[in-house]
Amino acid sequence: MKILLLSSQDPNDLANGIGSIAHNSLHCLRELGHSVQVICITNEKRTGFPVHYAQCRSDGIRDLVVTRFARPIAPQLDGLRALAGAWLTKEERNFATEVTQRSRECDLAIWFGHMWDPLTRALLNCCRCPVILHVNDSITLVRQQRSSSVGGRIQTALARFLEAAILRRMKLEAAGIVYVGDEDRRSALSMARVPNADAVFSLPLAVDTVTFSPSEDRPAAAGAETTEAILPVLLFTGHMGYGPNITAAIHLVEKVLPLLPANVKVRLVGKSPAQAISALAALDKRVCVTGEVHDIVAEYRAADIFLAPISFSYGMKTKVLEAMACGLPVVASPGAASGFDGTPPGVLVGNTDQELAALTIALLRDAGLRRATGAAGRRHVLGHHRWIDRTRRLAGLLRTQPDSFS
Repeated sequence: MKILLLSSQDPNDLANGIGSIAHNSLHCLRELGHSVQVICITNEKRTGFPVHYAQCRSDGIRDLVVTRFARPIAPQLDGLRALAGAWLTKEERNFATEVTQRSRECDLAIWFGHMWDPLTRALLNCCRCPVILHVNDSITLVRQQRSSSVGGRIQTALARFLEAAILRRMKLEAAGIVYVGDEDRRSALSMARVPNADAVFSLPLAVDTVTFSPSEDRPAAAGAETTEAILPVLLFTGHMGYGPNITAAIHLVEKVLPLLPANVKVRLVGKSPAQAISALAALDKRVCVTGEVHDIVAEYRAADIFLAPISFSYGMKTKVLEAMACGLPVVASPGAASGFDGTPPGVLVGNTDQELAALTIALLRDAGLRRATGAAGRRHVLGHHRWIDRTRRLAGLLRTQPDSFS
């Protein structure tokens, strides 16, 4: 099958959620024998200023050529432009023109982008083959979680209107819309009378279980059973300029860390740390803010516990899957553990700061419990969250849709 893969982030940029999903889906589709072409459009900055140019370069992901476009960064206008449906920038129009031309030769197009991206709605018109909108999260649920203020309620109402409009516009011949959580799918279906509700899918996220794997020689933490001078390491990862991650990291250091033994270390790992994150290292000497690292897998392997006090409860967290895949026990708030069908093995959920601290202390004191919890998480990921299995499920779902393939 000839597939046109479209992405709002660079598939080579594995630090971004959409880019990572597009990257892994791309390679699994090729592994399953499909012919894949890639066009992406990214928000790029150089020395702090937006880059205004259309097709900028083509290079390879291994032996695959990726056609890239770039567009100015103006996320505050994206929702309004998406509502308008036709207010595209020059770069986005160039992208759409390329999609129109290339899609004539393909059986199917898959768009990896947020619902509020103006191109999500535009692609329904410019694609000349069936298109799947892989939108990840319900933007209505996202807005509901973020704010209960008057402004937040207005944003939620706009998000609901936009999401419902796109769902209503999905014609019967479209291949479908994919969310990563069943709660997101239910929310979407409750908002609009979709012409083909069976074409709205829920597919949980996945993780590269080969790259993200346990270390055979990870040193033991300095729990009660060891006398080595190895301090236990608590890890939290993510884009440290992203609001929910900033909130979680601050909460970890200011609320949970004071309840833990004095000999623990906390590593906050991720690119673009906000000023509030960088200041945490000065607040407590046990905290290390790394910024972007060359090898995120090494961070998981060197840690003893992944601690995630995330307050927002929408969507599955890739960082949690990565920790589980590396055999790292996870202590999480209900928000961090959301998106699963119940609490998965390998994840211990605490509803309060005191419960999070108690679960962490119990793991630190018992190396056997740490190993058993981490191993259970690894087994769960291998059984339910491998990329190749997710891609097979996606292909299987699509084959049940009429007119989805030539």
